Order: sequence, then C-alpha cells, then structure tokens
Amino acid sequence: MPVDVALKLFHHSFSPPQCACGQRHSNPSKKRFRFSVSLSHYSKRHLTQALVHGLSKNEQNILVEKLKAHRNDIGLPLLLPSLLLTFRVDSATSKVKGCHQEIVVIEHETGIQTKWHSDDPCCSGRNRQRLPQKRYEQIDFDKITADLTSLNSKLAFIEYMCEVHLPMLDQFDAIHSQIVESTTEQSEKAKMQQVQMRLKMELNMLRRSLQATLARAKYLSKRGQSLVQTVSSKHHIWGTLFS
Repeated sequence: MPVDVALKLFHHSFSPPQCACGQRHSNPSKKRFRFSVSLSHYSKRHLTQALVHGLSKNEQNILVEKLKAHRNDIGLPLLLPSLLLTFRVDSATSKVKGCHQEIVVIEHETGIQTKWHSDDPCCSGRNRQRLPQKRYEQIDFDKITADLTSLNSKLAFIEYMCEVHLPMLDQFDAIHSQIVESTTEQSEKAKMQQVQMRLKMELNMLRRSLQATLARAKYLSKRGQSLVQTVSSKHHIWGTLFS
C-alpha cells in the first residue's frame, strides 16, 4: 500500500472513544482526552496535513509546547499522533491509580484487607483498633456493591484503552519504517533515520507504560472480583442470620 494511502486511512482507527461515562460535561476539566485526528501525508511533496478536533484550550497549549520541543523531529508525519497518544497514556495511568485507591478504601470500610506481612504489626492487626464483633451492621452493602461494580467497570475500560492503543504503536513503527525506506536521497534518508530512532525510543516508552498499566489494571480487576465474591458472601450470611 502506498504511504499516501496508508496515512489517509489511519484516522479511522485513531479516533478515540467518547467519555467513558457517556455524558457531556459542562466542566472543561472533565472533558479530557476526547479528541479525534485525521492525517494525510504526501511523500513526494513532503507535506503533512492534520485536522485535530476536540482538544481543550489547555491541551492545545500542551500540544504546542510538545511540538516545539520536537521541532527537530517533524520530518516524520506521525510525530503529531505520537504526541497526542501521550494524552491517552497519561489518562490510563491516572485512572488505574485512582482505582487502586478506591480498592484500598473499600477494603478499609469492610475490614477485608490483604495480610501482606502476617507476622508484622502492620498487617497482623495487633496495633489496630479492634473492630466490633457485629461490624457488618455498620456496612452499607448496597453502596459497597455499587462501588465495586463501578470500580470493575472502570478497570475494564482501562484495559480496553491499553489494548486499543498498543497496536497503534506498532502501526506507527511500521509506517515510520515505510516512509524512511521510500526516501531515495541518501543524505535525506540518513536524517530521517535519525529522527526515526528518536521517535522509536519515545514510542517504546509509551509502549512500556501502556503494558505496565494494562498489567496493573488486570491485577486490580482480579482483586476487585475477589472483593465482590467476599462481600456477596458476607452479605448473604448476614442476611440469613438476622432476617
């Protein structure tokens, strides 16, 4: 497939999904990372045209600063999508961190906590305030169940984000290589290869970040499912005893 055609088609797969909650937010701070990009590159003219839609004013400023910092790397047309993809990576990292904090809060509220060091005071409970014998009277099981459902839904969305964007990085590498190989003038080709190496390093960092976030999301998902089962069991037992 010619390079021109490949890049014209690329915008179909790069357009990210809408906000995960499905709502339109009046608060600009909540309308983050909802954008789409259409990109066309004409190799014979060394011309790249891009249409980016949906960035907030703050995101536009961030993108401009990123482009300034990479002004020596604009020889490859996929520099812009690569920089835009950092917004998605940062979003996934932030979301999985928030989910981890939510799990810790739920574990504290229910008293169902992992004993990482069973013989140490930090996990054995020797230095903790003793919970009342009928502590489940104080637990709002409906709220906990709703929180766990919301948590697992967010983790599923994070996994989706990572699995969607990881293949894009491979596509970027493949198109970069195709563009460099199609360059006939040797001096220009050498410069393009240097640019390609710099961008390849950044794409590898994005790839490792997404892979780590994906692994963390899968781990937290299993941890959340374990909490769901335990809370459901306790709720059933409590309801049977005191119904």
